[in-house]
Formats: sequence, C-alpha cells, structure tokens
Amino acid sequence: MKFVRVRTHGGISIISAFIDGIGGAFSIDLPLTVTVREGTCDREMKISEDLRRSLSIGTCFRFSVESRIPSGYGLKSSSAYILALAKGMAVYSGKEIDDLDLLRSAAEVSKMSGFSITGALDDLCQAMYGGYCLTDNRKMRILRHGMIPNFAVLVCADGNKRSSGNLKIDGHYVNSIRSVENLAFSGRIFDAAVANGLVYGSIFGLNLNVINRMLRNGSMYSSQSGKGPAIFGIFRNRSSAIKARSDIGFGIVTKINNQGIRYWKYDS
Repeated sequence: MKFVRVRTHGGISIISAFIDGIGGAFSIDLPLTVTVREGTCDREMKISEDLRRSLSIGTCFRFSVESRIPSGYGLKSSSAYILALAKGMAVYSGKEIDDLDLLRSAAEVSKMSGFSITGALDDLCQAMYGGYCLTDNRKMRILRHGMIPNFAVLVCADGNKRSSGNLKIDGHYVNSIRSVENLAFSGRIFDAAVANGLVYGSIFGLNLNVINRMLRNGSMYSSQSGKGPAIFGIFRNRSSAIKARSDIGFGIVTKINNQGIRYWKYDS
C-alpha cells in the first residue's frame, strides 16, 4: 500500500511574533512523524481538507501522527505537525511545491485552524530547515536562517498549557521586543531567546525555580520558550543536562537540531 512518512522537529522561540510580527525559532531534536495515506473524502479530517485545498491537491487523505514534542507548552508542536502533513500530502500526490509556497500554505491553515494568530512562519521555518530561522510573519518572508552549535538542551514542560491561537497582550512592549530582535539579528541567537522568554514570562508567568536549577547546574542559557510554559536550558554537554534534570526532577534531555524536514515514500 502506498504511503509517505515525513519527519519534522520541535523548537524553541528566539523571538515571539505576537507583538510586531517579527519571529524567530531554533530547532531541537524532538521529532514528530506524520504518515500519510489516501483516504475517503467523507471521513477526511478538516485540517487535511484545508491543507489540500490550499495546496490545490485533489486527493483526500488519512494520516497518523507520532510525536515526542509536548503539545501546548511553546515547543512548536503544531507547526511541526502542520508542515509534516502538508509535505506528506504534496509528496504523495507527486506535486512539486516550492519550500516558501509550502510554508505559506501551512501558515495560512495554521491561522484558519486556530493554532496560531500570526501563522507562525518562524516555527514552520525551523521545522523545514532545522537550525534557526528569523522571519517577518506579517509579510510572510524568511529574513534569515542558518545552523547553530550542536549543544545539549534540557526542556522542562510543566504547568498549564497555553494556546497560541487566542493570546491577548495588553501594553506597549514594542521597545522591549525590538531589543530582542537586535540581539537575534546580530547573531546572538541564544541571548535573544533568553531575553524573549523574560519579556513573555513577565506577561504570562515564569518558573524561576526551574531556571535557577538549570543555571546552578551549568546551563549557559536558560529561559522560557516564548509564551511558555516550557523552560529550556542550553548546556555544553549532555552529562551536564542530565545532572540538571536529576536536580529538577523531570525534563527531556535532547540537543540542537540542524537537520531539516525529511520524508520517505513507499509504494508497497
């Protein structure tokens, strides 16, 4: 039986785009895999229907998802999912679609489906290319992307989940977020991610205890991933990340991911 399997990855916010539309994210090695098969139109899920219409694909689909990304914690699970599904549908149908067109279609459906207010082009971009991405989510443009050092990462996903589809931010945060953007565009990716987490942590809440435990166990950088509530720590080596996890009592030890989207097509 013909099917397509696509793998993407979760990520961590560098700049959250809710304030002025400029966004950024870097990829971590938490994979999500979507398996796509032909299905019947009367039983097709709405997300699949919306994507194939955006991509001008006639075939109806069914699919399954396997994920190591905790959902609802600011770790880009929705973007990894939507992009993997869109790519699987395109590959299955044999349709050649430019990367940016695929990203824009996924962003459009992300907004339609209520997964994101901005379309999350930054999150989709890191899932497409790995490494880091900086984007203009209002103009749907990729501003910069590239690879980053392959450090160990500890992610602690705890607390109440926070949806990106219905966030409301009151107040004038433009100056603070522009400072975050300046750090990111000067190449200080991890510094920007820390500052961004502090800005959004001041709005939505921040687990300072977990950050403190990461720092005292040798984390070079630690903050919240955007709106959170997940806390991340960047470590020089895996053993330090494992030690921090033991001290905190929970978490996922992983690493930076510089690998882009991958897919496998099976005809039998």
